[in-house]
Amino acid sequence: MHAPPAPGDPKTALSSIAPPRSAPPSPWMGRSGPIRHRFSFDEFEALLDPDGRIAGVPAELIDGEIYELPPMKNPRQIAITRSTRRLMEIFAEPYFVSPQCMHRFDERSAPLPDLVVLPREPPAEAYLKPDTPLLIVEVSDTTLRHDRRKVWLYASQGVPEYWLLDLNNRRLEVYREPIEDPDARLGWRYASRQILDAPSHVSPLAEDQTSLAVSDLLPS
Repeated sequence: MHAPPAPGDPKTALSSIAPPRSAPPSPWMGRSGPIRHRFSFDEFEALLDPDGRIAGVPAELIDGEIYELPPMKNPRQIAITRSTRRLMEIFAEPYFVSPQCMHRFDERSAPLPDLVVLPREPPAEAYLKPDTPLLIVEVSDTTLRHDRRKVWLYASQGVPEYWLLDLNNRRLEVYREPIEDPDARLGWRYASRQILDAPSHVSPLAEDQTSLAVSDLLPS
C-alpha cells in the first residue's frame, strides 16, 4: 500500500490546482489505416520556406493534399530546358512562358508545373492567381503516375491543353478539350488524348500555325 503524498509534494500541488481530466478522443479510434489531412492554400503557404519549398523540398498542393516532389535528375532538367527554349521561340511577347513556378488555381490547388504558357505576364505578387494557362507542360520520369493524376485538375480549371512529356517512353501525351464528366474526379476530364512518338510534330492550340518536333523537347 502506497503512502499518501506529503504536503508540498508535486503530485499534491498538481491535484490541488486542476482535477484529473480524461484524454481527448484519439483520431485513430475506429480506424486501421493512415489518416489523410486536407490543407487550404493559406495553410500550405504557411509551411513554405522563402524559396517556396517545405524544409528545402519542392512541394505542391493538389485538391487539398500536399505532395513532396523527388529530386530532379539530369535528363528531366535537360528536357525542361529544351522545352522552355522551344516554347519561348513559339510564344513571343505578350505571351509569358514560365518554367518551374507555382501556379495557384484556387484555395485547394497550387501545383508546380514544369512549364506554363500564359497569355501575358502575371502580377509580381507571390502566389497571386494569374490568368488561366493556355498550355501546361509536365516533364515526367519517376513522376509519370503523379503527373497523369493532374489531368483531371487541369481539365477542371479550364486549361485547354496539357502536354505530358514521358521521358521513359520518349513520347508526348497531348490532352485537349476539357469537358464535364460526373464520373471523373472533380467532375472534369479531357475529351481528346493523343500520343505522339519522337519523330512526330505537334502544334499548340494557341499558335496552331506553328509546329515543333517531339524530339526537340527530349534529351538527346
